[in-house]
Amino acid sequence: MCVLPMFHAFTGCDTVSCFGDMGKKTAWGTWTTNGDVTPAFCALGSMPDPCTIDEWMQPLERFTVPLYDRMSTEEGVNQARKQFFSKKGRAIDGLPPKQAALIQHTKRAAYQADHCWDDPCSRASVTK
Repeated sequence: MCVLPMFHAFTGCDTVSCFGDMGKKTAWGTWTTNGDVTPAFCALGSMPDPCTIDEWMQPLERFTVPLYDRMSTEEGVNQARKQFFSKKGRAIDGLPPKQAALIQHTKRAAYQADHCWDDPCSRASVTK
C-alpha cells in the first residue's frame, strides 16, 4: 500500500516534477524490470526520514538511469549524465538530474507520499 503513492510522487505528480518527458507508462515499464527499487519506494513512502533517504539513493539512481536510456550500464546519475552528454551527444534537457537534484526530488516525493496521502488513521493503528 505504501509503494504506489511513493511511485506516483517520485515519477511526477501535481506537486512533484516529472523526469523530462517520461510518463507513468515508461516509469512503470522500468519498475517492472528493476524491482530492487520497490523496498526503497516502500520505506520512503511510509516513514520518510532525512537519514533514511541517503541509504536508499543507490536503488533510486539505478531506477532513474534506465528512464533515460534502458541500455545504459551506468548505475549513478552523475556518471550517466557524463556518458549521455559526452558519448551520445544528448541535449541538456535529455539528461537525468544530478545526484543532488535527485536527492531533493526524492525528499519532495517522500513528503508528498507520506504526509499528504498517507491515511492518519492507519498510522495511528500501527503505533498503538
